[in-house]
Amino acid sequence: MNKKIILAAAFIASVLPNLAMAWSIKSLGIFDGASSDAYGINNSGQVIGYYYHVDSASLRPFITGPNGEGMSDLGTLGGRGLTFSYDINDSGQVVGHSSSLDNRDHAFITGPDGVGMADLGTLGGLDSFAHGINNSGQAIGDSWTTSPYTTHAFITGPNGIGMTDLGTLGGTWSMCLEYQ
Repeated sequence: MNKKIILAAAFIASVLPNLAMAWSIKSLGIFDGASSDAYGINNSGQVIGYYYHVDSASLRPFITGPNGEGMSDLGTLGGRGLTFSYDINDSGQVVGHSSSLDNRDHAFITGPDGVGMADLGTLGGLDSFAHGINNSGQAIGDSWTTSPYTTHAFITGPNGIGMTDLGTLGGTWSMCLEYQ
């Protein structure tokens, strides 16, 4: 039994210093003097999330530069409600959903490094939500359709162009989420 304890202690003593050098915690700061939450990160260390916007009393999305440096507001689609960013690819394109001018939730995509926010539209219904993006700029999510209370999963083409209804697997609704 003493050999097992010594072996375990030797293993822990050799691994812990390496783990400490591989990981660090960095404060991204607080945008606009309120709270903020990080939600995603790409391979350049650009971080996305949302913060409490004091002036509009709503949640707004942010992006940082590489290695979490600086924090920029991604804006909205014109509405005064909530705006969330959910995913970022390696060129810094961000997807999420934002209140539009008619205060409906619409999926959005930005250009590289979070520049410009474009409405992805819907599948004919009132609301849509983008949850993931790949390095080709294809966004995935779900949207209400013209049928009452029915959502369908969607995928866009590169850079968020076009929204294709992925249908269902025989049921009345579907969703498309990204988990890492």
